[in-house]
Amino acid sequence: VARGGLVDIARSKSAFVDIGSGDGLVCLGASLILPFDTSEGFEVVPSLHAASESLSRRVSAWNEDANVVDSCGIVSFHLADARTSSWEHARVVFTNCSAFDGSLMQSLTERAARMAPGAFFITVGQTLSSPHFELVDQIFLPANGRGKYGGASEDHDEPQDQQAGHHDAVNDEADA
Repeated sequence: VARGGLVDIARSKSAFVDIGSGDGLVCLGASLILPFDTSEGFEVVPSLHAASESLSRRVSAWNEDANVVDSCGIVSFHLADARTSSWEHARVVFTNCSAFDGSLMQSLTERAARMAPGAFFITVGQTLSSPHFELVDQIFLPANGRGKYGGASEDHDEPQDQQAGHHDAVNDEADA
């Protein structure tokens, strides 16, 4: 989790963005449990984008059938590349970027620098390395696509405390 200052999400007009939104579950989940005015998902794979649109329609139909009003803010999904889309307005950006290459991560880092002070950029699989953001928390997740606890696949036999030490050094560099 990288933060560009302090913000009270509950008291500000806010947007949530999921880059690489896949089937839309994260975007819809965020809109249901947090007070975002809007939640947007950006996905480049057409079949995943179609799945997110289908899920959104099912949730809307359920809300209508249950006579539920405003169970979440405005949710929209875009079949679009985040490198050329507008998302810097978001207070919270999430991306599961374990499969993103260096070029895409660099582009996202440059775009994230335009976010307002107090914005959060949450990544899974890789860190956002930018002087505009402060690393506020890091959790090591097994089976995140990059080997055990975020390390390279060949690190599987390495004791967990050595893996944590390796990542702490990376974290120190990210904080610098």
